[in-house]
Amino acid sequence: MGLSGRMQFLVGTILVGVAVLFQYYQKGDFDSPISETKENFLKFIEGVSQWWIGTSSLSEPRESASHKSKPSISKGKTVRLITKEELQQHGPEGPSSPIWLSILGRVYNVDSGKQHYGKNGGYNFFAGRDGTRAFITGDFTDEGLKEDIYGLGPKECADLQSWVDGTYEMDYIFVGKLIGGFYDNNGEPTEMNLEFQHQLKLAKELDDLQKAEEKVFPPCNSRWSQTDGGWVSCSTKSGGIERDWIGFPRRFHSPTSKGLRCACVNEKDLENPKLQLYPGCKPKARECRTSPPSK
Repeated sequence: MGLSGRMQFLVGTILVGVAVLFQYYQKGDFDSPISETKENFLKFIEGVSQWWIGTSSLSEPRESASHKSKPSISKGKTVRLITKEELQQHGPEGPSSPIWLSILGRVYNVDSGKQHYGKNGGYNFFAGRDGTRAFITGDFTDEGLKEDIYGLGPKECADLQSWVDGTYEMDYIFVGKLIGGFYDNNGEPTEMNLEFQHQLKLAKELDDLQKAEEKVFPPCNSRWSQTDGGWVSCSTKSGGIERDWIGFPRRFHSPTSKGLRCACVNEKDLENPKLQLYPGCKPKARECRTSPPSK
């Protein structure tokens, strides 16, 4: 690699200085003490070096702190906006390739999953459209394959987000945003998108409440067989909650699950009005039958 112009100038100046000093000694001109000559020469070189460094910093760009901490490409990247008509062209039998689908208004290239989304794939009805609601309802008709999430609760919305995070973001290529139910013509979130985000927030709050609830009322162990029927029981690790007490099985009306579930209850909490004894089960039994054997 060749030297830059400033570097060549610096090297040339030093060489000239060395040549002059050498001639100085050859002629025997020692009017000036050698130490003074050496000192003057070094000062000259130091001055030239400082000048070169200063001009270099002004004229040659160097990586600055702001350059090192520049935003990621994804943040600065313009997100592509896609119309429903364009998305439809990328269906399983559309004239355009690759195959696309949309979920929650996010369009993905799913061509690598042609066995699922192609013409003969078992999920080809998702391709070329946004069928968000059907991921929850299982209604794969034209009526069911739609963007609308109104009426879905926090858990259903969290399940939808799991589809995006756990499948499409992991396995497929993000193409852009679909102009429609979730994003407007400028790519900004719509009212339905904001409602979805609200439901996700509620889902997180409910999940936190459920975890706190399960520390007090851990889930039961359960088993079933044709000969023995169904049973629930308690242990110091039932429900995946380790503790220093076993508890007694009770039907528990859980605020977070909006229904009855089996809970292992500490003796000090047995009078809680949200608890019910299993029919035919003794109050201090460690396991209770929930269904009879099959005949």
